[in-house]
Amino acid sequence: MPILPKWMLDKLDRRRVLILSAAVIVVLSLLVFANPTTVQDASRISSLQQTPEGVHLVEADANSTARLWPYTSRSHSFSERTLPINMIVTGNATRVRYILMEQTDAEWNVTRDEWVPAQPEKPVGQQPGPRINWGSTRGADRYVYIHNPAGQTGVTGVDPTNQGGIWVPETYQVHDGTYLGTRTHIRLYAGGSGESAWTAMQIHHEHWDWFRLRHTVGSLEKGRTEVERDLIGAPFVTDVTREYHATRRTIDADGWTTIIDLDEGYRSGVELDDTNSTALSLASLLGLALVPALSRRTDDVLDEVRERSAQWPLPPRSVLLFGSMVTIMLAVRVGAVAVESWGITESPKLIAAFFYPMIAGGIPLTAYLLAKPLERDDAFFLAMFGLGFGILADYAYIDIEVIPVNVMLHRIVLSVAIGIIAAGGARYGAGDGRINRHFIGGIVLWVCSLVWPLLGWV
Repeated sequence: MPILPKWMLDKLDRRRVLILSAAVIVVLSLLVFANPTTVQDASRISSLQQTPEGVHLVEADANSTARLWPYTSRSHSFSERTLPINMIVTGNATRVRYILMEQTDAEWNVTRDEWVPAQPEKPVGQQPGPRINWGSTRGADRYVYIHNPAGQTGVTGVDPTNQGGIWVPETYQVHDGTYLGTRTHIRLYAGGSGESAWTAMQIHHEHWDWFRLRHTVGSLEKGRTEVERDLIGAPFVTDVTREYHATRRTIDADGWTTIIDLDEGYRSGVELDDTNSTALSLASLLGLALVPALSRRTDDVLDEVRERSAQWPLPPRSVLLFGSMVTIMLAVRVGAVAVESWGITESPKLIAAFFYPMIAGGIPLTAYLLAKPLERDDAFFLAMFGLGFGILADYAYIDIEVIPVNVMLHRIVLSVAIGIIAAGGARYGAGDGRINRHFIGGIVLWVCSLVWPLLGWV
């Protein structure tokens, strides 16, 4: 027996139910966004002061007197803690970077501007080295705190406390993968000097989030495991162990730090120039030359699709509206990664700036125009579920398995906003005019949903 009388159910307007459901989702999301999640753990970070007193320090290397705060920070402050240090290598940061990137022993010849072989302190033999194709990269600046008199650390940094410690910026950054796709990202921090040199590494796996316009860290364990597997068995690695540094409760960190001991002959190294030259590649020029031909081929395919669509069981515009939402999300990801691989520019964010309008403006415009001949309710559901499926397809393409709850709620709100915009563009109920309350409400919700993550609330 129904809870409500039939006469009451008959009077319910489906459109009002949809709008009410959207409002409930927005309110629930706002409750979540009001307390945004961070990568910090549950301890009260704000209670930490600008001195090493009361701050958890660990021994970076048995041969070094320096002690390390096992986290990175956004600034020269303990209160801006971000991700934990999860690997320490007993060797010079330059040598560690070169081991990762080049797999052989060499030094950078600044005069000749080319790589020339160097004489290793000990024979390498024919055993394999690292197998991951690491490359130099860029990322936001992060700092680590080393507690020791500046003159004994072997590195330079900022000492705001005069307490015998310094804040050190990353010496190098390397990654495996693509900036606008998914990658394993490493920040290397130099510490110690001479035979007591060591390198602290912060390793994480991340992906480019088109709605946050920055990287989202998905795992610390996955990135660390990749590097461990890359180095275990290499001829220059004598031992691989783990030490517990109590850095849990940060994403999937288990609190353990991997210690990589290098052969004594590989602990020191020379400074390498990090200058890279990029130019418009031949492949990109050929790609631009093929654009007219691809355009003609696309027109032929579209003509054939239009001929066959007359016998489809669903109205062509219904399939087109749903498919366009999926296609735009995937096309932006695939296109951005492809353009990045051409090496046209050293700044991937310039590529992101080119593709982002396709999401911010292209998705709502497409939903509004393609919904014109459809019924309002059909347009709402086709656009909403189309964008939702497109977002999931994008995650599947870059192999993201875990999505945080607050991110998922944000994507649901985006999908609802697109559904309302499509409903505003549909023919039924458009007697209010093409610019109607549904369209305006959807646009306001869409714009607010785009702004929220840019302000760091997701």
